[in-house]
Amino acid sequence: ISPPKIQRGTAMLSEKKFNDTLLTLHEVQEIFRCGKRQAYELVHVHGFPAIKMGGKYLISAKALERWIQNNAGKGIIK
Repeated sequence: ISPPKIQRGTAMLSEKKFNDTLLTLHEVQEIFRCGKRQAYELVHVHGFPAIKMGGKYLISAKALERWIQNNAGKGIIK
């Protein structure tokens, strides 16, 4: 994705629409069937597709799916 165009203080995506779902940490807990502590450990794993906005972690569903496929069978956290 090319950098967003800035117009009068508002960020606007040029030509391409961002078509993805952003998951919360709670939703990631449900996907992995893990507790809050393990979910927080997971977002701190190098390469995990999480961003922090304010005090909240958001995870791209598409990027998470790719991350799972690339890391299947690996011991990520204990």
